[in-house]
Amino acid sequence: AVVSTQSTGKRDPKNSSCSMLTDEQKEYLLRPLSDEYECTSEYLSLANSWNFPIFKFNDSTEHCLSLLSFHIFSKTGLVDRFKINPVYFRNYFETIESGYHNLPYHNAIHAADVLQACYYLCSSSIPGFNSVSGDN
Repeated sequence: AVVSTQSTGKRDPKNSSCSMLTDEQKEYLLRPLSDEYECTSEYLSLANSWNFPIFKFNDSTEHCLSLLSFHIFSKTGLVDRFKINPVYFRNYFETIESGYHNLPYHNAIHAADVLQACYYLCSSSIPGFNSVSGDN
């Protein structure tokens, strides 16, 4: 459970009533995205490219799926439109990411690669394909 602030009624992740987490764990969960985001910005700038370097991106961060997800949600306006708290977003996606097993193929890197390919295909015109209108 999370304690609400009295002035705004919004949940404040710093005032969690969960006694199972240590202060160090809470600090880790609330760390800013900006540190990891800056280290990977060179690769994230290529997210809307078919030649996205997924393995180099993965080597640059421990959370390739989480960071790429946040980047895509931000670029598409979903974070702002749905007022998604970046801390909650990151914690949610890192939990999903940690559930992937270290398998040779179906792993978090593959999930990030599929996410990026879908983002590219949905947001780019593809050479050789005609545009499809809703009238056909």
